[in-house]
Parts: sequence; structure tokens; C-alpha cells
Amino acid sequence: MTVVLTQWVDWEEALNDYSLYLAKQSFLQSQMPNQEVVTFEDTKELKENDEKFVTYVQGMLTAKGATVALDAPLKEKLQAVFVADSVASGLLHRLQQRNQLVQEYLTNTCNIPAAKLSIQTATADSLQNYDGSAKYKIDMQLPNNN
Repeated sequence: MTVVLTQWVDWEEALNDYSLYLAKQSFLQSQMPNQEVVTFEDTKELKENDEKFVTYVQGMLTAKGATVALDAPLKEKLQAVFVADSVASGLLHRLQQRNQLVQEYLTNTCNIPAAKLSIQTATADSLQNYDGSAKYKIDMQLPNNN
């Protein structure tokens, strides 16, 4: 038997979340004098309406020469700051890293042979139309007993 896990995420929501993560990471990195590593937890603690963060994002817009209204939603501002292809590429890389971690966990902790396990992310085209919660779809391919 082979088990195939396919990762599904709401692509648009994931892109927006990843852009926000990148902006928060950049802001926090700029605030750390010792160039410490910014963790995901650090970015979660930073509020989107933090005055310094909002000013930082506005500075990023100005540096890019982007013309976005001051009262525009943060999502719109971040789309003007970050190149869509770059964000998508970075997100896919992160999703692949998650797949590797799940694979390592299942092979090392649950003793599932790596040859019997495949973990992947749905294609970007498929993810464009998916708007459900993040999940892994499980497919089991049983051997033929002829």
C-alpha cells in the first residue's frame, strides 16, 4: 500500500498571509540590532495596526515608488510592495518545506517506510480554485491481489 498526502490551501488567502509574514519579518529584522533570527511566533505577536509597523510599510511603498492610498487596506499595500511571482515562489517553497517536515515525522516517528509515502502540494492551478481550509487529502493505493 502507498499513501499519498496532498496539501491543499486557499491560494489567495495563503498569498496574502505570506505577504504579511514577509512584511512583519522585514520590519522586525530592521528593529533588531544584533540581526537575530525572527521566528514565526515573533511575527504573530506583532499587531497589524502597530504604528511603527504601519509607518514601516508606508516607507516600503514610498521606496518602491508605489502609489497606494494611505487609507488602502494593508493587503493592497503589501501587494504593491512585494512582487506577486516572488511571493508565490516563496510560498510554494514554504509549502514544500512543510511537506518535508511531515514526511520526516511520519517516517521517523511513525516508522512508515519512505517508499510507501508520498507528500506533495496540489498544483498552483488547482489551488487557484480551492477556497477551503488548509488540509492534507489522503489517497491510499492498495496493491492488486490478483
